Amino acid sequence: MTTWTALSNSAVGIGGLPSGATVTALRDNPVAVAEGATGAPLLSSGWHPYDAVTVGDGVTGELWSFAADGVVQYVTTPTLEAGYDYKLICLGISFNGTSNQFTFNGYLTTNAAWPAASAGFGMWDIPTTASYTVDAEFVVERPMIARLGHTAIYTEPPLISTGITASRATVYVGFTGNPIIHNTRQTVSMLRFGGNTNSMDAGAIYLHRRKNAL
Repeated sequence: MTTWTALSNSAVGIGGLPSGATVTALRDNPVAVAEGATGAPLLSSGWHPYDAVTVGDGVTGELWSFAADGVVQYVTTPTLEAGYDYKLICLGISFNGTSNQFTFNGYLTTNAAWPAASAGFGMWDIPTTASYTVDAEFVVERPMIARLGHTAIYTEPPLISTGITASRATVYVGFTGNPIIHNTRQTVSMLRFGGNTNSMDAGAIYLHRRKNAL
């Protein structure tokens, strides 16, 4: 792995004679960026925590964890930024209450509303009342482009585990390959994951993003 070296303005100032270390850094830094060396600027075109600035800065993109934040029904992202695709990563999620349904949805900016679960990205039913956890990833490309519909790419369907046995959650409504259909061209400015009526009482949720040409 090539080392990233931060250069001061004075090291590359006009009229100055660069040192051998400066010349070496000017040669090596582009390689260090490509390799993802610690301290290097992020390659925005690759997936990275939405709030990270440099490689290895310790930021994970965590939006919520039960250990840090306790029980919640939904986790909602910050307002999304134009020019990026977004990925919501849900790890080790379990729910309390009597309902086994959970949802993933997008906020319609012009309507200023979350669609009903049946009209959103999707709602799933966990076919068991035993103890379980859910692992899932959802990718929404170009959510901040105004258009008549937005589609999410997801692990089909999200995987669940009861004890040592893994299986698939049942698609209850939505997410049959169709996008959220809008009544007018608009953006999806936030994403949300959680229980349809119950709350999450274990696990963690992260938000990553990558630069898109549009």
